[in-house]
Amino acid sequence: MAHALGRSPSAVTDLLNGSRRLRAEEIAVIADYLGVDPPRLVGGGRGPPHAGRVPLVGYVGAGAVAHFYADGQGPFDEVAAPDAAGPRTVAVQIRGHSLGALFDNWLVFYDDVHDPPGDDLTGRMCVCGLADGRILIKALKRSQIPGLWNLALQP
Repeated sequence: MAHALGRSPSAVTDLLNGSRRLRAEEIAVIADYLGVDPPRLVGGGRGPPHAGRVPLVGYVGAGAVAHFYADGQGPFDEVAAPDAAGPRTVAVQIRGHSLGALFDNWLVFYDDVHDPPGDDLTGRMCVCGLADGRILIKALKRSQIPGLWNLALQP
């Protein structure tokens, strides 16, 4: 991987242990090297951002729980919208290593829709709202109990 990035092996070690941040231009190189698609969670680096902006509604911290900015603080921050953004698209920022060191400070875009998930989301990383009001970023796994889902750290 160090050779593919044009970096020293110690730079890759620093990246993996979280003492160095991943650069945007390194995402595609690492994905290609590993033979995987770029992370879908943040749009996968699919070209220039949409001309519009979307609200940054909170951050995901330790334990992958979303912490939303309090009402009345306004105005909320805004970030450049991804290509596929719609009127319900919002963003949260990942802070820390709860989803892995590579994701620290990345933005997660999602449509703020409160519908039950469909089978098409099985095994995919999703922003999930729980009955107790917590918001998590987890992979959805089909439960053996109809209508319920299990939440996992990885797909």
